[in-house]
Amino acid sequence: MTCEGCNTSSNVTAAPPEPLLVPDEGAAAMLGVGVSYFRQLLKAGSIGPQPVRLGRRQLHRPDLLRAWVSAGLPDRAAWLAMQREGGE
Repeated sequence: MTCEGCNTSSNVTAAPPEPLLVPDEGAAAMLGVGVSYFRQLLKAGSIGPQPVRLGRRQLHRPDLLRAWVSAGLPDRAAWLAMQREGGE
């Protein structure tokens, strides 16, 4: 069965690429917590992956946040130990 006049390639829009880095607001949204609570957790060392600096901005890698959640949300010390053991 065909659709006359249908051009599937023009009807489908590509999803925007996933950002490589996100600010605190994006990272907090990924985790489902508020920004101020996210920052408290980060400062306390409860969030494993450390942010990176780009200029004056503090940004987070979504891939590392996902891996951290998959690993069971270890604190920073445990996360860093896991990263050393894994060779990353």
